[in-house]
Amino acid sequence: MITSKQYKALKIVAEKADKRGTIRASEFALSMWGSDITKEHLFNSVSNQGDGACSRKKAWRCAGGYLGRLNKAGLVKRVGYCFYISQKGKEAILEYEKGGKQ
Repeated sequence: MITSKQYKALKIVAEKADKRGTIRASEFALSMWGSDITKEHLFNSVSNQGDGACSRKKAWRCAGGYLGRLNKAGLVKRVGYCFYISQKGKEAILEYEKGGKQ
């Protein structure tokens, strides 16, 4: 059984998969936390990268870690830097929607 946060994440990945097949961590971060005022610090921080500064890196890294945990659980699959929903992920969404909500 998946949690409500995992359900939200899987729905985001599944929605992108319907449109173009895969999603990158940066797109996932915007969809997952972009409108959440409590997560604003992820998008406002700046990281020095040697040749210059990189904004929003915390959001990308956090999203990549989250997607990595979903990948380890078999709910999403990874190809290079892109992720897509697995069959196990699709089944988990359906099970959650049927009434097994936590």
